[in-house]
Amino acid sequence: MTIALTLQGAIEQAVTSHPDIAECAVVGIPDSLKGNLSFAFVTFSTQHHPLSAVPDEVFFREAQRNVREQIGPIASLGGMIQGKDMILKTRSGKTLRRVLRELIENATHNKFEKEVRVPTTIEDADVINVARVKIKGYFSHKGKNLHKAPEARDEQIMSNFGCTSSLSVYYHWSSSGWQYALC
Repeated sequence: MTIALTLQGAIEQAVTSHPDIAECAVVGIPDSLKGNLSFAFVTFSTQHHPLSAVPDEVFFREAQRNVREQIGPIASLGGMIQGKDMILKTRSGKTLRRVLRELIENATHNKFEKEVRVPTTIEDADVINVARVKIKGYFSHKGKNLHKAPEARDEQIMSNFGCTSSLSVYYHWSSSGWQYALC
């Protein structure tokens, strides 16, 4: 499941309305609670680009505020990666969101080095490695506990119950709410 293209474009437009952002690509990222969240890759309009893939909280909140003000209070970003030369493009200038989405999905499964399908029309294949490094940096600092594939959440819950097979349903209340296991 991916975020709707019209919403994706609207979120990109809202994020790039920030004066420090020159370019943005939004893709869906798997989420164990909501199924899918919007995730932004941003390039700054300034010469200076921070080395960290994770934007500071003030900057992220400003971009998030733009999204909510321009689209509505229910719209939000699930995360953001900042960097230079990491938004993949074809030779004709089309953003390759599918490749970015595959890299993000691989990261939610902790498979950072897994190969992705890249069209032959890519402008610069080295950009994939830049994006991969930025994604790995984001997940090592912030995303590893924040973004998990839905099936990873189910596996964790089953292991908490000591389940080895799926025969019965068990429910348990914890600080994060009701948890269930199929044992």
